[in-house]
Amino acid sequence: MKVFLTVAAALFVLGSCFKVGVVVGRSMEPTLKPGQWFVMERLTRLSRPLRAGDVVDFTYEKEHTIKRVLAVGGETLVAPVPEVVGYRRAGGDGSRKPGQPDRVPVVAMQLQRVTVPPGHLFVIGDNLPNSEDSRHFGFVPLKDVRGRVVLYRSDPSARTVAQGAGEQPDPRRTWHS
Repeated sequence: MKVFLTVAAALFVLGSCFKVGVVVGRSMEPTLKPGQWFVMERLTRLSRPLRAGDVVDFTYEKEHTIKRVLAVGGETLVAPVPEVVGYRRAGGDGSRKPGQPDRVPVVAMQLQRVTVPPGHLFVIGDNLPNSEDSRHFGFVPLKDVRGRVVLYRSDPSARTVAQGAGEQPDPRRTWHS
């Protein structure tokens, strides 16, 4: 009975601190591909502050999303931001429905200096052309971050630790099969 309780307690603690997930979508390629698994630690704020280069799991529109942190609160970066650059006639091909406006905005991405507000992150996908990220939906509140990816399967023959920008692999944390 004592062994059972010890094992149950250990599983509860591990389940509370870590979560295993599977990647869906291509926005984090080539780092994370669809079907790859990852391990996320859920005590990020207790272990160390998030920083640029970390891969985080957060909630966006009730979906779990994985992106890389490009900047944290207080940091300034130059980023493409959507901006209305003009208007065009709506339904020029005859597709305009009654009640729709005569003109619709033309939106282009413009480079702008952006300062991340305190308590927020600016996140991007590694596969920029195929990623909906802070360039589109804005800053991510820290309260929406579920955890930091600490381990992922990078290819069938090797497993590696997710690293922040400029970090070298830690051989003590690299898992080889």
